[in-house]
Amino acid sequence: LRAKGHEVLRAGRPEIDIPSQAFDSLLTSRAPHSVVHCATPASVLASIESPTDDHARSVVVLDQLLSGLAALAGAPRLVFVSSAAT
Repeated sequence: LRAKGHEVLRAGRPEIDIPSQAFDSLLTSRAPHSVVHCATPASVLASIESPTDDHARSVVVLDQLLSGLAALAGAPRLVFVSSAAT
């Protein structure tokens, strides 16, 4: 994307946690045209051993991202990448 002249920003661990005020500020200050969400950890074992943590790192993060994007004017495009989605 950078090679094509697009500005690329990173959010998520370790740069900017999602959810966080820093992430909300990034969305509102940059008003992205597109967002590529590379889904969270894809360990079935980890999700079984600690379902609450897995939920916080996956569902809560996606919900926060979708809520933040929905609040923006212009409806940014979302590309959702996941190796564990069924």
